[in-house]
Amino acid sequence: MKAKQGELSGTSGNVLSTRMNPPFVVLQIEDNADDRELFQMAAEQAKLPICWQTANSAKAAIAHLQNLLSVAGAGGHVTWPDLVLLDFLMPVESGVSVLRFIQSQARLKNVPVVVLTGSEDQAITEQACAFGARAVMLKPSNFESLIELIGTIYRTYRPREYLPSAPVEYQSTRLWAGGSTPSVSW
Repeated sequence: MKAKQGELSGTSGNVLSTRMNPPFVVLQIEDNADDRELFQMAAEQAKLPICWQTANSAKAAIAHLQNLLSVAGAGGHVTWPDLVLLDFLMPVESGVSVLRFIQSQARLKNVPVVVLTGSEDQAITEQACAFGARAVMLKPSNFESLIELIGTIYRTYRPREYLPSAPVEYQSTRLWAGGSTPSVSW
């Protein structure tokens, strides 16, 4: 099922069984539904304990992050992303707006952002880094390279306090930007 413009979703219906408590939470901001699915398939193939929050636009991602801040500010429980994977070149609004928003929020500014792009243009790298991206990576051209890339990102950015513990199951649910209050239950 394809996401509608402005939709935010979590990996729907999948149960992740892991020895990590809690799982590594990645907010993936990607306008291409096939690319979103390929990244998630690569993580699954590599058997990485990743729970995905996905947004198909910069607008949906910012709305989700604003909601997390609002709920947390009101004393509610939220699941913060441990990492943001950001497609830099998206229609309507580029990744710059997401980077600016993240950098403007004290609670979010230390969340690492890895920019993914299909372009080898050095100006994109310079612009992304100027707005706070920790890394800029070229999207791989084949699935095996994508699995390797996801593994490298996971090993580099997963929080160090994740230590093996008893197996725990996490159920992710669908998120929507706008209208209702987005939330993820794990």
